[in-house]
Amino acid sequence: MAVPQPKPDEIKFLPAYSLAGAARLIGSNPSTLSVWFRGRQPYQSTKRYQRAVKSVLTSHTPTGEPLSFIDVVLAHVLHLIRHQYKIPLKKVRIAIDYIEKSKGDLLF
Repeated sequence: MAVPQPKPDEIKFLPAYSLAGAARLIGSNPSTLSVWFRGRQPYQSTKRYQRAVKSVLTSHTPTGEPLSFIDVVLAHVLHLIRHQYKIPLKKVRIAIDYIEKSKGDLLF
């Protein structure tokens, strides 16, 4: 029995990259990518992280699965926006919310 091959348009959505591998590719930290895709719950034991943080990017793979190629591209673009162009994450969140409210999409 032959294994069904994904269509060319579907390949970019297949889980392929661990958080650590994706972080290495884009020059970021795995914990940063985790917060960008999954958010963060508040910690009770530290003062630094006492509030929850909503995720910035939506992964195209199920929770717990590796990241897809599209996820890595989105993370790379966000990393460039944050570090090369020095745009605060708050302004990036506002822009993403605007795109989502206008029924837009970050996919290409």
